[in-house]
Amino acid sequence: MKLIVPYRNRLDHLKQFVEHYKGFDILVVEQANNELFNRGKLLNIGFNECNDKTVCFHDVDLLAESLEHYNQPIDGAVHFSGLCEQFNYKVPYDTCFGGVTAFTEEAFLTCNGFSNNYWGWGGEDDDLYTRTKLNNIRTKFELHRYKSLKHEKQPITSEYKANKERLNRTQHTWEFDGLNSLRYKIVERGEICGVELIKVDL
Repeated sequence: MKLIVPYRNRLDHLKQFVEHYKGFDILVVEQANNELFNRGKLLNIGFNECNDKTVCFHDVDLLAESLEHYNQPIDGAVHFSGLCEQFNYKVPYDTCFGGVTAFTEEAFLTCNGFSNNYWGWGGEDDDLYTRTKLNNIRTKFELHRYKSLKHEKQPITSEYKANKERLNRTQHTWEFDGLNSLRYKIVERGEICGVELIKVDL
């Protein structure tokens, strides 16, 4: 299972992440431009640039308190990070699908990946969950505990409202907004903190 990590300007977190997940296959996808962060598109790029049969989309600020569940066979999609320190180890809402989520290659392709159109904080993970439901993907929610690395909260931008409204249209947009409409430019391939890095311009 490859861990795909969307990244920008979190070097201290990345150093802790790489140390914590030493021995794991990690791909860091860094957003090179100064636009609002686009987590979904970065994760689509990571999937597009690897050939693994199972991938795990993983935020850089979450460290699992136990690592055993990463070795389980995946059938469809599994949300791992049900109990996060930042939410006092409680599930924020029943269909919370952000943080750490694993997919088989087949299931992610069937969903057409993430939407590429969620800029700034919020929405892309809920959109992806809706895609799993629309495509009858077997989806599990597991209650693993994760330490949350501290950072400044992402600002609520004018795009937040647009993202919320976009969620209501997922059933009409998923087929043409995702892996099949993905456009990006790779500006650098290399390493960061000893793991694979792809730096991209969105």
